[in-house]
Amino acid sequence: MPAIAWPASFTHKINWIRVTFHILGGLFVATLMWLFTGQGTVKIGLVFAGLALFLETARHSLPHFRQSFQDAFGILMKQKERQGLTGFTWVVAGSLIVAFFVREREAATLAYLAWAFGDASAVVFGTLISSPKITPNGKKTLAGSLIGLGVVFLVGLVFLVKWHSPHLWTHIATLLGVFFVTETFSGSLGLDDNLTIPVAVALTLSLL
Repeated sequence: MPAIAWPASFTHKINWIRVTFHILGGLFVATLMWLFTGQGTVKIGLVFAGLALFLETARHSLPHFRQSFQDAFGILMKQKERQGLTGFTWVVAGSLIVAFFVREREAATLAYLAWAFGDASAVVFGTLISSPKITPNGKKTLAGSLIGLGVVFLVGLVFLVKWHSPHLWTHIATLLGVFFVTETFSGSLGLDDNLTIPVAVALTLSLL
């Protein structure tokens, strides 16, 4: 039976601040996708893209700015983000792609809700529950992936029932399949799942 590391390990194993910001960021983007469609979403995305470009340029070229940035936001950054692009930049890039190519606000909104809650759940429970690794890079676990899928199923079911989707189970099956593939294997392929999950889900759902 899987062993669960309870409260004493919470703050040591999981960056709860990062998880919280991940969920809040996903909700923020999902809200924008729902409220603003087409050109409105693109314009907002371009503003954030300009901010991301400024921050990335400044922190990679100005040592003092880089240090200040890491002092302020280092707790939110993975090790690879300190040398490469931040998760914020990948989220902005993904939201721009979705804004440009996905016109169905339901597909775009559901994609970011699934990413926000599903990916966060996979990280949390994949860390807390001891289970076999299922990816070549050893970063994804069976427990995390299955629980992430369960959360995405619930999010998708509630959203799609509210949306009155005429093809409920087709959408659910597609959502689960695309989420599982991108959430599980993006890292092993050198891709950032902050971009791949919502973009792949939104584009695929928009084609149904």
